[in-house]
Amino acid sequence: MGLYELVKLNAPEESIYKMIDLSLEVLRSRMKYTPELP
Repeated sequence: MGLYELVKLNAPEESIYKMIDLSLEVLRSRMKYTPELP
């Protein structure tokens, strides 16, 4: 389930914030392992 669906379904804010946190962590870990772009 994506963030959009959660908002559309009027999910409790807590779960929305958790989703955002998870997405940010995934992005951060991906950026760590991605070689630096020139």
